Amino acid sequence: MGSVKTKNVAGLPAYAEKFGGKLFGYFVRFNYTFFYYSILSLVLGFFGSEVIVGMIQSFRGAKASDVPIYGHAIIAVAITTGFLALNFWSIKASGV
Repeated sequence: MGSVKTKNVAGLPAYAEKFGGKLFGYFVRFNYTFFYYSILSLVLGFFGSEVIVGMIQSFRGAKASDVPIYGHAIIAVAITTGFLALNFWSIKASGV
């Protein structure tokens, strides 16, 4: 009756269902997207940080090693938070 396929034999959710039971397989299948979405959004924030810092440094004529890795991490978290806030506000503004 549900929309989750139980006959899928490939991937992590299938192995979780095989070794941990049907309920654990459903749990892994449902939470799989949340796990990878958070990794993807943070990685995109890092790439955005590299691009922004690279553009600013190319305009200034500075070296790429001027910004430490924790600086990129802070900028990446700010970009990710900004994207999540924009997503939240766009849903509220559209009335959904």
